[in-house]
Amino acid sequence: MLSERDYYSRLKSIYGALLTPRQKQVLELYLDQDLNLAEIGEILGISRQGVHDLLRRSLSTLGELEKKLSFLKKLEEIKNQVCQFMESNGELKDGNFQALGEFFDV
Repeated sequence: MLSERDYYSRLKSIYGALLTPRQKQVLELYLDQDLNLAEIGEILGISRQGVHDLLRRSLSTLGELEKKLSFLKKLEEIKNQVCQFMESNGELKDGNFQALGEFFDV
């Protein structure tokens, strides 16, 4: 199971093009660079509360997009089906599994 941060990071990689530049920036700083709200506020020149609100709306937007489009869910289903197929054919070895994981990591 993905952690909440990993979940939203994957959603950002799938739906990032649908976000505003400001939303992308705050998510990049929070999810990828692991900065706290105060540090992000300094970089963006806004208050900690402003960062909190922007981050909350950005994460909510990602969640709503996944709820409506389900691309991450479908990607996980495809990954599971490929794993089952490869396993049933004896093709799922450590190297193949790692390559498969890298392929499906968005």
